[in-house]
Formats: sequence, structure tokens, C-alpha cells
Amino acid sequence: LLQLPGVVEELQKHFELSMNFLMNEAYLSTSVMFLMSINLLIWSSSGWNALRKDEEVYQSVYWAFTTLTTVGYGDLTPTNLTQTLYTVCVGIIGVTFFAGIIANVTNFIHNHDVSEQSFEHKNTCIKWFMERNDFTLDQINAIDRYFRLIEIDDNGLDEEFLLNERVPTHVKNSLLLH
Repeated sequence: LLQLPGVVEELQKHFELSMNFLMNEAYLSTSVMFLMSINLLIWSSSGWNALRKDEEVYQSVYWAFTTLTTVGYGDLTPTNLTQTLYTVCVGIIGVTFFAGIIANVTNFIHNHDVSEQSFEHKNTCIKWFMERNDFTLDQINAIDRYFRLIEIDDNGLDEEFLLNERVPTHVKNSLLLH
């Protein structure tokens, strides 16, 4: 019982480190996506500039940006079959690339849900309740293992149902005695 504050402090440190890692991961993936976007822009504008030697570089970058983002204002258009095929390829690559970016951002947000419905939030609330009410470390670990097992088996928690229907009788009795 005397070691519990130290254990809680260690858990807080690990939590802060893991959240910092998630943020660093988000910054890293954002940086990679940004650099890939710049690379794709340079590649496609270089190709367009090679096909239309009479245009300025800034016009090629403008064309590449509007084509990759599928805006395509129509002020710079292909004039022959080669340019048309290149434009179609760049458009397809742009649609695919930006769909991938949107999918990655959506996946990141979905996987790092910090709402009240997330398992981690519920598990943290249960741990805080047990710590405030001076549960023993063995009781906290047993309940934590049980809820993690339920999360794996059932893909989610219904706290009222779990506490009233699924918690084994010996655990309920231990909690009631406590």
C-alpha cells in the first residue's frame, strides 16, 4: 500500500510518454505527407515543363498543383495526345494520393479516440475510482485484466451490464467487502 503512490506516479510518466509518442508520430506522418506532396508537385510540374518547353516554371507548378488537387481551372490545357495522357496520369495519381492522405488522417483520428466512449477512457475512470477508494494493487490488477479481456472478447464495454451481469461473484464480493 505504501508503494502505490510510486506505482501511480510511474503510470502517469508512462502515460505522458505514450501520449508524447502519439503526438510525435502525428507530427512525423504529417511531415512525411507534406514532403511527399512537395515531391509529387515537383515531379509532375517537371514533366509538364518538359512537355511544354515554352512555358515558365511557375506555370508548370501552377498546372501541377491544380491538376493534382483535381481543381483544374482549364486555363492551362493539354494540346496534344502526349500531354493529354500525361494530364490523365497526373490526375489519377493526385486523386489516389490525396485520397490516401484523407484515409490516413481519418484512420489516425479514429484509432486515437479520446472520447468518453473509448475503452481507454473507461478503463482510466475505473482505475481512478479504485485508487480513490483504496483498492489493493491486486484488486486493481485483477479488475484491469478482466476488463481488458472483455474489451478483446466483446469489442467494447457496457459498464452497467458488465458491473451488474458479467463481473464474477467472487470479485463483486471482494469489492463489496472493500
